[in-house]
Amino acid sequence: MKRSVLHRVMLAVTALCMVLSLMGCGAALQAVRQLRKETPPGVQTGETGSKPAEPQAPAQPDPEAEQPAPQGISAVTGQNSYISICSFLQEHRLTAGVAFLGYVDNPMKEEEYRDLLERRGYLESYDFLAAMPEDHLIRTANGHQLYCLVPAKGVTVTVSEWMGSDIYGDDSGQAGELLYQSDSGDPILLLCGYDLIQPDLQVCLEDAAGNLLTWLPRSTHDSMQPYLAEQLLGSIVDFTPATGIDTEGYLSELATPEVLQGEWVAWNAHTTTGEPLVCRLRFYRDEAGNDCMEYGYAPPMGETYAWFAGSFTPSAQPSGWVTEDMSEFSMELVGGAALETGLPPQYEGGDPSFYLSGAYSIDYYPELDVIEVGHQFGSPLLDGIITIPFERVPG
Repeated sequence: MKRSVLHRVMLAVTALCMVLSLMGCGAALQAVRQLRKETPPGVQTGETGSKPAEPQAPAQPDPEAEQPAPQGISAVTGQNSYISICSFLQEHRLTAGVAFLGYVDNPMKEEEYRDLLERRGYLESYDFLAAMPEDHLIRTANGHQLYCLVPAKGVTVTVSEWMGSDIYGDDSGQAGELLYQSDSGDPILLLCGYDLIQPDLQVCLEDAAGNLLTWLPRSTHDSMQPYLAEQLLGSIVDFTPATGIDTEGYLSELATPEVLQGEWVAWNAHTTTGEPLVCRLRFYRDEAGNDCMEYGYAPPMGETYAWFAGSFTPSAQPSGWVTEDMSEFSMELVGGAALETGLPPQYEGGDPSFYLSGAYSIDYYPELDVIEVGHQFGSPLLDGIITIPFERVPG
């Protein structure tokens, strides 16, 4: 996948000491030190009587002793990937760097965030994210857009609740409760934004010269990057990792049934209002040799909402705008929470059936081992989403 300039910065890899092989020597050295500690001054052990002891050289630090691992925010600021971002900010005289880390469920446990970031590949570029402590995560009610903010040295960060207008594109409003303030320069995570229209956090950045910038965190939806108003572009840099499936510049071909066999997953899918979803597809042949398929979607760490199963026709019967290079899906709802709680979201106010069927294009990218499923006619896989890229599940 393609990476930005910042992604090419080298990440240092530390080597582990061979502690286990030295445990025996370490125990012996500890016993000697304890014996010396308990021996009165001027007395030499191992002989009868006593005589003045020879002058001893000052004890030297044991180079083989294991050093305690950094804790808290120190475990973050010592990582080379974080240091590289800070160096870039200083070199280009920027106020801060921000990254959109995708949609997540809220609330989630700290270890679940790390697991999600690792699965999406963010830790390959910015391993410091794995060490972010809980007290550096600022949340809003129902927020599910995850951002990382890295301020430059000497910049004071103030984060407050934001109560804005209900009109799309209108950023007028007023700040609410103060949630965070620091001049330490520490990076923070922001879990905010219950929809894609209005932000619910205000971030104020003030440098040592008193220059003040205001950023209202929200994503651009289409490109999955932080939205930066024009007046911020020369002061804030976007270091969002390019971990999504980017098919631009790669050749595609019509997917064959043989290529499609197996399981596929789309990690970064979402609803029209930004709720995060993971979509899964499975193509297989039953014992009679019929082409079959299954499809479902769920929150990243939640219960499957809807699971469909049915038949797959690789080449559709031409009719009107439907051409033979399209595929036909014909499935019914067979599992998931929707069986008990109600119809899937795309059917609300529409067709009350529990079926998902229609014509779809399926393009295959051999170099990436990725398929793009495009809705043509009938039911979309997700309401309002035309094309969804899936990567193959290993196995």
